[in-house]
Amino acid sequence: MGEIRWKKRDIELLFTATELFSVMAIYQEFKSQGKNYLDNLNIKDLQKLIIGRLDDENIPPTATEPLHALFDGAVKDFSEYLNNPEGFKAKVEERSKDPVRKFIDEPEFRDALKFVLVYRIVLQKKTTLSQAKTERGRILTMVLDECKGLLMSMVMSSAENLITAAEKHNLSGDAIGRLSLRIDELFDDGFKINLCLDGKPLDFDDDLAELLKEQKPKEDNSFNPMFG
Repeated sequence: MGEIRWKKRDIELLFTATELFSVMAIYQEFKSQGKNYLDNLNIKDLQKLIIGRLDDENIPPTATEPLHALFDGAVKDFSEYLNNPEGFKAKVEERSKDPVRKFIDEPEFRDALKFVLVYRIVLQKKTTLSQAKTERGRILTMVLDECKGLLMSMVMSSAENLITAAEKHNLSGDAIGRLSLRIDELFDDGFKINLCLDGKPLDFDDDLAELLKEQKPKEDNSFNPMFG
């Protein structure tokens, strides 16, 4: 087999949200192994983390954790912007505000992406593993761009929940800081987001403005050995 001619549409079909969640599941596994994660690779266990269908039953809970971390970053950024617009804009201009780029530049993410990508190429293009590794090297930059686009789209679409809540209730930056976004359900064509207050999901008929008048509950450290 000669070199495959890759077009943008080919990359979009090869690497979808399903592959992205597979990468995040393996990324989490690598992070849990520590700095020497490459010394402890178990190929069969990693293959089990590759998702075949995007739904709640097939996705390991850990696969959503990196996305939740990005959501938390979006909440923090929005809160910071409302409290200090000029300071936030300065950080954006000096390019210190690009959490998605920082995430996909992590070695664990790159290695997880490479692992998933080679098997997707084998499956879609009917190549050998050796040929797939060669093709992976040729398209890695394009896939990373696609990956960043998917992540940015997920973060921005989720952030709309924050913007809507802020506009509806005229929320301050401090009030925004008490909110969080969490994936509630996953589907082939997207996901459902829960808006949470102090970590607890809000119901559709909850009055956010009234709930925000209540003081933020203190963290319960009674069972934490660090606190006796």
